Amino acid sequence: MAKRPVAGLLRVLLALVALAGLLHLVGCDAEPGGAIAPSVEGASPNAPAPEAASPGSSGGAQAPQAEASASAETYYANALAYHEQGDLDRAIAEYGRAIELAPDYLDAYYNRGLAYYDKGDLDRAIADFDRVIALEPTDSDAYYSRGLTYHEKKDLDRAIADYGQAIELAPDVADAYYNRGVAYHDKGDLDRAIADYDRAIQLQPNDAEAYYNRGMGHAEKGALDQAAADLRKVLELTSDPDLQQAARESLEAVLGQK
Repeated sequence: MAKRPVAGLLRVLLALVALAGLLHLVGCDAEPGGAIAPSVEGASPNAPAPEAASPGSSGGAQAPQAEASASAETYYANALAYHEQGDLDRAIAEYGRAIELAPDYLDAYYNRGLAYYDKGDLDRAIADFDRVIALEPTDSDAYYSRGLTYHEKKDLDRAIADYGQAIELAPDVADAYYNRGVAYHDKGDLDRAIADYDRAIQLQPNDAEAYYNRGMGHAEKGALDQAAADLRKVLELTSDPDLQQAARESLEAVLGQK
């Protein structure tokens, strides 16, 4: 059973939405477009806010902490551009510089965790997601991404726990149910897996992969009519040739058992 990735969760500076060709909003793909040099005129919603100029300062000079915050935003903007270009090592380095200047920079930890995940450095990814959760215990994305990372490490119980926490905080995210269903499926807990696929399908009625996995779960339980119905639905919904082939072969096997 294939897991859903963390793609689309990269957090961006609000002022960088104009980088349509490079950046994604949280949970939403950007429209295609050309790359534009990063701008740091605004602030990320979880970035440290610049301090006002110290009393008595002349010429509008900012306090050192405000300058550090502005520099952290600059490093963060650079990191985002590197990240979307696929230059993960430079992205990680720039996120790290932002964190050195602003140690509570939640989004920098989160995105660095994604970069480590993409590199396959799962332990460092988990450490960064841990830090996000320590800073903001209601961050559903961090629980979801940490759950996916534990899932990749085959630590199914921790993955299920984190998916569950993500669902509690954001109950309408279909992928969290889907991936928890995959984790239950991997553990052999077919009833819980099917229940999660049910919910994923309720939230995304055209999710062919959820129908396929639910169909396989029904087949493993011996519910052949339900399995066949789900596999036929896959063929109705998907244009993916690999998924079509898998569904056809599985449907033939199910019908052969009836």
